[in-house]
Amino acid sequence: MKLLLACFLIAIAIFLFRLMRRSTAKEYAPVDTPDPIQAITQLAEEGNVQAQYELAGLCCNKEPKDYRKAVHWYMKAAEQGHLDAQYLLIKEYSSFLTNQDYEQLKQWLHVKAEEGIVQAKFYLGELYFQLSDYEQALYWYRLAGNQGYGPAMCRLGQMYENGTGVAQDYKQAEEWFIKGGPYGDAQWHLLTMYEHMANEGDIEAQYKLGFQYRYGGSVDQWDPSFGIDYKQALSLFRKSAEQGHADAQFQLAQMYNDGVGVTQNDVLAIYWYRKAAEQGIASAQFCLGTKYKLGQGFQQDDTLAQEWFEKAYSNGYPREES
Repeated sequence: MKLLLACFLIAIAIFLFRLMRRSTAKEYAPVDTPDPIQAITQLAEEGNVQAQYELAGLCCNKEPKDYRKAVHWYMKAAEQGHLDAQYLLIKEYSSFLTNQDYEQLKQWLHVKAEEGIVQAKFYLGELYFQLSDYEQALYWYRLAGNQGYGPAMCRLGQMYENGTGVAQDYKQAEEWFIKGGPYGDAQWHLLTMYEHMANEGDIEAQYKLGFQYRYGGSVDQWDPSFGIDYKQALSLFRKSAEQGHADAQFQLAQMYNDGVGVTQNDVLAIYWYRKAAEQGIASAQFCLGTKYKLGQGFQQDDTLAQEWFEKAYSNGYPREES
C-alpha cells in the first residue's frame, strides 16, 4: 500500500513539475500549488528508490541542469538495485563518476548478475568495456549473449569486427550480428560490416550485400526496413560473379532473365546460368533446362533440357510430381 501511494505521489509531482514549466504567467499558477521538486525530494530522502530515480531525471531536465545532483540520486537508486539507474550512470554520466563509484557499481551489478538477471550481465559488460577491461567485457557480453540478449550479441559482433580485445574475426562478428536479430543495431552493424568488406574485395560480402539490395533482406534474415536498390544489387552481384561466386552468378542470371533493374537479356541470362550450373547450383541447372525446353535463347531441345533437369534433381532440386 505504501509503495502504491509513493508511486502515485511521484506521478503527481512530475505532472505538476511539467505543468509549471509550461506556464508562462505567474498569475495563472494556483497559489497553493506545492513545489513538485520538494515533494519528490522528500520521498527520495525517505529512501523511495523510484523517487530517487525520477528525481535524478528531473535534475537533468530542469534549468539550469544539475548533472552532479542527478548522479547523486542515480547512485542512491543504483545502491538499492535499480538497474536502469546503474545503466544510465555507466552510459550517460561516466565522466562524473569516481573510481570509488565504479567499484560500487561493479559490486551492485555482480549481485544482480549472480542472481541470473541477463540485463545485469550485459551492464557489467558495458561497465568493463568503459574501463577498457576487454577480457571481462567479453566474458559478460558472452554470458548475456548466450542467454539470447540481443544488445550483448551486437556488442560481441562489434568486438570481433573491430578486433577489440580479441583477434579480428569477421566470421565470428557476422555470427553474433545475425544472432542479435534481424532489426535494430545488430542488423545495421552487419550491413555496415558487409559494406566495408565488399569495398575491400570480399566476394562473399559482395554477394550478401547484393542480396540485401535485391530483396530487401539478408541471406539469413528478412528486413523490410532495408531499401531495395536493383542498381546496387546488380553491381555487387556482377563483382562477385566475375570472381567465380556461384550464387552471385545465379542471382545475376535471374536479374537478366527477369529484366529486374536491367534490360531483359536471354543471352546474358544463359551465360550466367551456365556459369552457376557448371559449379553445381541446382536452381541454375533447372533454369538452363527450362531455357532449352522453351527454346529461349537456344534452339528448342528436349534432350538437353532433360539432361539439365536431371542434373538439377541429382543436386537436390525438387522434382515436380506427375
